[in-house]
Amino acid sequence: MKKLTFISTAIVILFALPILTYANTAKISGMINYQGEKNGQILIATFAIPPDLNEPLHIDTLDAPGYYEITDLTAGTYFIGVYMDVNGNRFPGFDEPVGLYPAPIQLDSAGIAENIDVIIKDLPTGAGAVSGKVNYIGVKTGEVHVYALGLTKTPFTSDHFTWGTVDSFNIDGLFDGEYLIVAFLDENGNKLPELTEPMGVVETPVTLQDGEHITDIEIMLFDTDMYTSSISGNAFYSGHQQGEIHIIAAGLSFTPINEIIADSLTGDFKVENLAAGEYRLFSYLDADASGSFDLGEPFAESYLDKVTLGWGQDTTGIELFLQDQGTGAISGTISYFGPEKGLITPVAAGLSATYLMLGLPPIPHIGFNTAHPYTINGLAPGYYAVASLLITGQGIPSDIMGLLELPLGFYLDDFIYVEQGDTVTDINFTIEDTTNNAITGTIIAPEDESGEVYIISLGLSKTPFKNISISEFANYEISGLGSGRYIVAAFMDVNGDSMFNLNEPVGFTEQLLKVYPNSVTENVDIYLTKNLSTGITIETEALNPKEFALQPNYPNPFNPSTTLSYDVPQTSHVTINIYNLLGKKIVTLLDEEVQAGTYQLIWETKNIMGQELSSGVYICRMQSNDFIKSRKMMLIR
Repeated sequence: MKKLTFISTAIVILFALPILTYANTAKISGMINYQGEKNGQILIATFAIPPDLNEPLHIDTLDAPGYYEITDLTAGTYFIGVYMDVNGNRFPGFDEPVGLYPAPIQLDSAGIAENIDVIIKDLPTGAGAVSGKVNYIGVKTGEVHVYALGLTKTPFTSDHFTWGTVDSFNIDGLFDGEYLIVAFLDENGNKLPELTEPMGVVETPVTLQDGEHITDIEIMLFDTDMYTSSISGNAFYSGHQQGEIHIIAAGLSFTPINEIIADSLTGDFKVENLAAGEYRLFSYLDADASGSFDLGEPFAESYLDKVTLGWGQDTTGIELFLQDQGTGAISGTISYFGPEKGLITPVAAGLSATYLMLGLPPIPHIGFNTAHPYTINGLAPGYYAVASLLITGQGIPSDIMGLLELPLGFYLDDFIYVEQGDTVTDINFTIEDTTNNAITGTIIAPEDESGEVYIISLGLSKTPFKNISISEFANYEISGLGSGRYIVAAFMDVNGDSMFNLNEPVGFTEQLLKVYPNSVTENVDIYLTKNLSTGITIETEALNPKEFALQPNYPNPFNPSTTLSYDVPQTSHVTINIYNLLGKKIVTLLDEEVQAGTYQLIWETKNIMGQELSSGVYICRMQSNDFIKSRKMMLIR
């Protein structure tokens, strides 16, 4: 059953506008190649950019590597991803062969893309492992799946066995880092965890160091009836729509999603069989009897409030008031200085119950260079991005990419938070026709690596995806961009396969860049780094930077060491200190005069006494004259 749908980017708002449909006649075909010892079904997925909201993925399967063909595609831009399902759980595990086609595939409405060959490879593995035993007291039977979820190069690795025949597990090939160990008993055989199936978790994360093998990990699986906490109360609705009132308890617990229907006469509800944890309640009236929440249906705005439950705790007296729409609003002005005439349609796309809301009625624009006031009403609490199209006299284009060719504008300054019942004012922005903006900077990579560098910009703009390549590391320019917000990523193709591999240098901007109309956003420097684990200090002078900077450390989180990069535009005295969250200085990494250049330091996570530090958040602070910059770093033991 479909649950709440949340749309997190402003681009997606455009795709929900009415567009004409056309025949699905395009197709992609090619060969899947693999050289290795693993076996399993091959899953090939195509993902459209922009995404098709009705069918975001097209999937084909093969019993073994060979020829594939994906048909019934519409015109657009596609990416191809492939993995071998070795363990048969239909999830791409990090220990399973995987591959990506290295470039976007363009298809027109009758296009055929042939020879789209993809090589799947065994990914590198670590020397660490966790093993132990699963305990379960109950009558259910099936296959037990055990997962190690980590903030490491092996983020999702699993083992499985038939309950009643075996009760132990072993997950190997893990890199050093911290892992959460979870398990469930697959009673219905669909290889997916269900709310009614036994599940369990190791409450304390498991930390691997130096390729160690941790044994004696014990997991207890709990049946649903072993959870005895509950939330109860009343749901009220006085509007004109009819339907069942659904109550959804979404929790950070063993029972993450629970949905019930309130009493049709009194509105009473009780969500039972909950584990201890934090829950948020979302309530809606299912007016169209679809079994899911849809735009326009009444809902309660209190879902941002949380309910905290202890073991065996009954929380009562919760009141939920449903209404036909949200009570918040966003207002401001929209300017357009181009030659087109048409209707200006402001749109808010949000992480909220009103994930898409139009400003109605559309605003007529008849060619005068003026700022038009607008208001978008009916917004539920949450974060929003705001954009606007100018629909010209030619109407709405018949394809999605055509929508991006219309005059289009975004509010660039920030995402907008709307509190319950509040109106956020002065959200002013401009619609533009052109894509004459650019992002420039320098790619800085380790001196001991070489290869072509691929640079990709992902944006909330008229140009959501751009990619270029340059020879090794140097200055770059991504041009032809619309104004908007972008992330820029880059990697060095050391092995020459045009694909990113885990052992290749990679870097990206941590925050969305703002690209304004008729502008060049300069000095967007990308530092390509590898996961260094040596204990040496590196001081590599690169191209002289234009200003002081302290770059984000890599990796982050980290263990046992992390690399710090910093820029010095002219000869200066520089200090770099590490502090804990209480402001106490832990160690001084640098306190000397430094020549102009770009440098790297490796911090071995020891204090001034040479002692190993415990897990936690630390502050790196760089100072030179009037320049001061601090960054947070997380050490995980």
